[in-house]
Amino acid sequence: MPPLIGQTFGVSSVNDVCIVEFDFVASGNCISFNYVFGSDEYLEWVNSSYNDIFAFFLSGPGIIGPYGSPVGFPGGAINIAQVPNSNPQLPITVSSVNDITNSEYYIDNINNNGVCIDGFTTIFTASSDVQPGETYHIKLAIADGSDQALESFVALEKGSFISN
Repeated sequence: MPPLIGQTFGVSSVNDVCIVEFDFVASGNCISFNYVFGSDEYLEWVNSSYNDIFAFFLSGPGIIGPYGSPVGFPGGAINIAQVPNSNPQLPITVSSVNDITNSEYYIDNINNNGVCIDGFTTIFTASSDVQPGETYHIKLAIADGSDQALESFVALEKGSFISN
């Protein structure tokens, strides 16, 4: 991700990984859900090796992507957690959404109003076209980049996981 935003930092390790994954059957031709990303790495660690990241990896019929996928989903996976309207598509991290880069999606929370975290994104929608009646696999993953200290989170909106 750093070269995509004109940076040269690197992440030395991935730690404290949390993964939730499951299969589902699409009832319509699109799936979507709403989420927010927040982190205590805002704003002190923007564009540094301390770059927590998360992804929503989707695999299944009609999906061809660069990320690994489980047996039974041979086309690979795509990350459907992306900065809206970014070209090339950017994953969401403290370095790709902050007070300078894609600032329209960033909320500064330095006074910890409502939640004890330094900053978070506006509500994003993850979505993808799917084939009705087919089985898909989604892997929701978040991890610390280069450290094991400052926390980040992804909050999923209750009841927003839908297939039209």
